[in-house]
Amino acid sequence: MTGPHRPNHLVVPDRTAELARISGALVKAIEDAQAMAVRGEFGTDLVELLHHARELHDLALQVLADVHAPLAEPRDLAAVIGRRLAELEAELAERSPGRSLQ
Repeated sequence: MTGPHRPNHLVVPDRTAELARISGALVKAIEDAQAMAVRGEFGTDLVELLHHARELHDLALQVLADVHAPLAEPRDLAAVIGRRLAELEAELAERSPGRSLQ
């Protein structure tokens, strides 16, 4: 059913482009953070980059939640990205005791 007779609960906003932009920025931030960690750069720049990546991850999850549609693949991808981000955060905490990402 389309038009004015279509039930509101079936209207799913198309936020694909927004999710793609967020995901691209998130992957780039994680790649950059990984490269910094490999080089042993565990300073303020890495903390800020990981904080930015965490914000992007949270935003991506919010977009997925707002869509209210069964999107198993994107949610699975978000979970994988979230785990990788948590690993980088843990590595920073391990190598730089006393540094906080908060």
